[in-house]
Amino acid sequence: MKTLHQATQMGLTPWMAFEMIKKGNERFQNRLKDNRNMFVRITNLESEVSPSILVFSSCDIKHHPDIIFDQSERELTHVPVMWEHFESSHMTLAEHFCSKQDIKLLVLLGSDKMYQQAERILKSNPLINNLLNSGSLGLIGCSYNESSGKVKYHYETFSLGTRWLCE
Repeated sequence: MKTLHQATQMGLTPWMAFEMIKKGNERFQNRLKDNRNMFVRITNLESEVSPSILVFSSCDIKHHPDIIFDQSERELTHVPVMWEHFESSHMTLAEHFCSKQDIKLLVLLGSDKMYQQAERILKSNPLINNLLNSGSLGLIGCSYNESSGKVKYHYETFSLGTRWLCE
């Protein structure tokens, strides 16, 4: 796994961040992982690099999203939530990460349909909505099958700017 550097992160698009998690989940399902020479990764970290992907995940998921998507803590940050209690404190976190940390992709990870309430709330937020409409932020809902390790991407929820992408 290559460590994100500031120059790499600056050129990262929401679509590229989405491709990162898709490929990471494929590696996870196939019981593979990228080369993780931790010493090299730690010495190569740039302090100004922050995660590019913010995952809100169901608190009942047994595997951590950085494992499910085969990403490091430098590429992905994770907030466990109870979807029925997704509220203003979560919106504050999303606003902070998206505006101050240059998040490129918001991922709503839960069992089928549990993410829809959070998706509706996020899209109604003016800051998040502006970032989505400008194309600087992507949003996708997905669900995780714990027995297979497969993530199902709900493309009908994928927002990238003013475009909606469907399979």
